[in-house]
Amino acid sequence: MKQTNQFRDFAFDGDNSQSSTGFSMAELMAQYEMPAALARKAIIKGEVVASVKGGYLVSTGAKSDSFVRDAAPGELVVGQTYNFYVLDETEADEENQLSYRQAAKWEKFSKLQEDGTIVTAQVHRDPKRAVVRSRAKDSVGGLIAYFEETRCFIPRSETQQHGRLDDLAGKEISVVILSADSNKGRGGEVILSQTRALAKQRDERLAEVKKDDVLPGTVVKVIDAGVLVDVGGGLTGLVYRTEVSGDRNAEPSKLFRSGDEVTVKVVSINLAKSQVSLSIRAARQDEFLRTLKEGDVITGVVARFENYGAFVSIGNCIDGLLHIADYGSENGRRETLTSGQTIEAQVNSIDRERGRVSLTRKGLK
Repeated sequence: MKQTNQFRDFAFDGDNSQSSTGFSMAELMAQYEMPAALARKAIIKGEVVASVKGGYLVSTGAKSDSFVRDAAPGELVVGQTYNFYVLDETEADEENQLSYRQAAKWEKFSKLQEDGTIVTAQVHRDPKRAVVRSRAKDSVGGLIAYFEETRCFIPRSETQQHGRLDDLAGKEISVVILSADSNKGRGGEVILSQTRALAKQRDERLAEVKKDDVLPGTVVKVIDAGVLVDVGGGLTGLVYRTEVSGDRNAEPSKLFRSGDEVTVKVVSINLAKSQVSLSIRAARQDEFLRTLKEGDVITGVVARFENYGAFVSIGNCIDGLLHIADYGSENGRRETLTSGQTIEAQVNSIDRERGRVSLTRKGLK
């Protein structure tokens, strides 16, 4: 090992009380402060002074050079300065005092925290070890997860799981780093948040989607108000019950269940509330109108009546107008229609831009 002696240029006489320069030992000690020991688990700067067998010698300003074992040959350049992690007693032997890899890891964690980068962590595989319980109270404190082989903690308040936390055991989840401190605990402390990662994913996805976009989605849950659909990136939108089908009276729970794949159209976006309204009916309508042609004879269900005619649900997605003047007649009398009646009608005209279809029964038996 290279030894550094700050007093090598001074010679003392026989009683060691006076140097050849005329300064006493006490005066010299006051002038030249001895280097302090390296703080364990700290990140420090050091200059590579030599490449030796099995590693590198690094000068950190301490009384002797330190040894780095975990950098590959040629990875560090003699004369260059790098950051190193000071190993503690449980990690180091007499000749293995610094770690280049550990310093790089904690620097990376700090950068990920600063940037708010979303990363993937894996919850501990053992359900019993995955969940941390409070010592003071019989309550769940959070989860143990691993990111880049480092043990991390996710507080209960920073998890998105609404049920039992041990259901997440072994699963990979999206997280952001809330804090990363190499000095805390036995091997450093990393705090993660699943809630904030999902919120960031949702906001990023919300910024991507536009009104009238047609998107693939997955039914998350069927509720009284309609159907909740995940359109990716953690963004869930509501399909109101009037928008699940061409039949405005249809019961969503009879049409869909969790896990169903659906196609939806973005009806409206509220950035302030991070909300998006969707329509399954409108998405089907766009596809249906592309295949519809004037003169086609289609089957539909009479949905409702207005003074000027009847609206007929066709393609289970759009209400075509059957004008009162276009009802068929029999023996000179106007045809009588009833709500819910299944009828045939002919496509009279199509306004694809406005999503309107006019129908006629004239000429049909």
